[in-house]
Amino acid sequence: MIYDASVAGFGVTLRCADEADAAFMYALRTAPHVIGRIGDPPPSVEAQAAWIRKVKASADDSCFIIEQDGLGPVGTISLTRMNETAAEPGRWVLRPGSTAAAASCLLVYGVAFERLGFEKIRMSVSTRNLRVLSFHRRYGARETNIDRQSRVFNGVVQDMLWFEVARAEWPRVKAFLERQAELAQRVARRSAELRNAG
Repeated sequence: MIYDASVAGFGVTLRCADEADAAFMYALRTAPHVIGRIGDPPPSVEAQAAWIRKVKASADDSCFIIEQDGLGPVGTISLTRMNETAAEPGRWVLRPGSTAAAASCLLVYGVAFERLGFEKIRMSVSTRNLRVLSFHRRYGARETNIDRQSRVFNGVVQDMLWFEVARAEWPRVKAFLERQAELAQRVARRSAELRNAG
């Protein structure tokens, strides 16, 4: 596995997925808000567990469970080595209503740049995945190219838009994501307070 330690910040933790997470991951990947926006899910929980075993045995892949304080697992995110200098974050899925987007992105980028020393990160997003496209544009990821009709999700051929962040851009991106993660943490704490008060 490319990275097998946990990282945490702003009320969010990324920890390596294990076979015990297969049912959670399968349920997340087959949720209505996910189907057709990322790669098709495995056919069963058992197939998901086999996929996790494969990733854990790989030298250039990883998959994290995103946990949020007080809520437990809320999503997944991965980091895959594309070559010696560039890595690809992906398989990013969150439960509806989760406030862990900025923090999970911040943490996985930190692993890529600060712990593994990659020079850049590149990620592809379906042009139909409007929320994720908007997220990457807000923090200033550069659009580098588009692969026309290059992937099939849920039987639909889709265009994939590529984004890139170079190491020199990381301090600016990091500062933006930290501000967003701090705001999201405040929202999460306030929501927890309201739940506990009820």
